[in-house]
Amino acid sequence: MNRLLKTVAFSALATLSFQPSPGPAQEPTRPDGSEPFLLELQRAAARVVESTTIEEAGAATGRIAAACGSCHREYYPGMEPTEHVEPPPGAEGDLTMHMVRHVWGADRLWEGLVLPSNDAWEAGADAFAGDPLATDDLAFDNPEGVRALANRIHELGRRAGLETEPSLRARTYGELLSTCAACHQMTSQQPAIKKLDW
Repeated sequence: MNRLLKTVAFSALATLSFQPSPGPAQEPTRPDGSEPFLLELQRAAARVVESTTIEEAGAATGRIAAACGSCHREYYPGMEPTEHVEPPPGAEGDLTMHMVRHVWGADRLWEGLVLPSNDAWEAGADAFAGDPLATDDLAFDNPEGVRALANRIHELGRRAGLETEPSLRARTYGELLSTCAACHQMTSQQPAIKKLDW
């Protein structure tokens, strides 16, 4: 599996998958009745840790976000921000700026699932739905494979913009993550966010 995903899985997600329930003498930290959401969150986190493929890790990460959003929708209504989502970075430019836009879009999709927020989800989908970056002039060992993955990412962005059901959004988010990771693996590129001084 992709080294970056595995590192994330064994740090935060390994801890998340084993969060204990409060004991009888402890002050409860979650609303009554929210245990099924926590259990789903823990199961999904464990799936990421145990995954052996990029696709498995991506799908389980989507389920983590959906579990969070389902609990928030049920017990914490009003978490969605009232201010309008800021516009994404420009689509024009070189490969790095294109990737910055993808990072921004992935963050908005995550917020769209976790808060949950329709505005954030739609903004994230829009960030991916534009034209793929032209890869013909880029020095990749497998330009056809890179082009196919780039087209797939943008197809997923367009599909995400049409989806309203949380479970379908979670599935698409997982597919998008695994496609991004496959492209980074194929091109031996670290995520753009690691390259920038943010």
